[in-house]
Amino acid sequence: MEKAVDKRRLSCEDHSDSLESASSKKLKGSDATEESPATDAQATELNAPAKSDNKQRKNTTPIHRGKFKSRWLSKHSSLLKRSRNANGLLISCVVGCETRALGQVQQFLLHYIPKLFPDHKTIWDRVDEELDVDESFITERTDDEAQKEKDDKADNVEKKDKLIEAVDCGCSGLLFLRFRVDVLPTVFISTLIDYLKSLSAEDRRREIQKTSHCSRWIPIDNICNSFLEDISKTFDVMKQTYFTNEQTLQQKVAIVCEVRNNERLNKQDIIKTVAPLLPTTLKVDLKSPDIVIFVSVFKSVCGMSILPKYYELKKYNIPNICESVPE
Repeated sequence: MEKAVDKRRLSCEDHSDSLESASSKKLKGSDATEESPATDAQATELNAPAKSDNKQRKNTTPIHRGKFKSRWLSKHSSLLKRSRNANGLLISCVVGCETRALGQVQQFLLHYIPKLFPDHKTIWDRVDEELDVDESFITERTDDEAQKEKDDKADNVEKKDKLIEAVDCGCSGLLFLRFRVDVLPTVFISTLIDYLKSLSAEDRRREIQKTSHCSRWIPIDNICNSFLEDISKTFDVMKQTYFTNEQTLQQKVAIVCEVRNNERLNKQDIIKTVAPLLPTTLKVDLKSPDIVIFVSVFKSVCGMSILPKYYELKKYNIPNICESVPE
């Protein structure tokens, strides 16, 4: 009898121990579920500063900021209003790194324009139109107005010494450097490419590293309004100056169009406008043309050029051109 009673007591104690262990597990599980939101919140708080730091370190001041534009870039409309003979370089760069690319390009051009073209002359032409003014309203100038006029003249003298001018493109990942010298952009780029090819591999790599944020350097010889009528008139002038001998009239040709931030035009409209104006002796070859009629529309401006060896020169991507040169 005593042995039977001991067995019953042991079984009851074992059952109570199992109930206590199960309840303790449930309590631990509920505690864990109650503590999990706090741990998640702590984790998000710890990760939040790291994300903000990454955002601050990743980009510099965007080129479309008002302060940057007003200080370093001329107005977009200046390409059309201030001169009839505007030209320059259309340079593509990494989106978000426009400010760094602009600094690199300016230093690069200010070094190579005098080096490759030592006899260059600066040009600062403006559209001067006569205005009808009633002279009876003109009064004598005050001392402040006279001083202001002197300051404006001094600024104009400084401007005339500039070789290039950065202009607002109105597009991300794109820079336009207007030439203020008597050198055509197409001539400058072809001379620059030949010079870089003549360097040793190490020197070439060092020079290209100076413009690490830039890729394509498209020369733009002619600029007009982004209307089909203006594009037609501008190309008609280009055609008369370029296709002057039998060699140029027997080439293979293609038309390349780029449209950015302009809802009024599309590529097909531009091609239909330019193609009928081409000389009939030219042959169309879209894969390996001798020359490319390059048309780039960015916002309200249209830039045009006749580019030789467009695909052979890697679409004027200078880093790729230098990498393809055999050592």
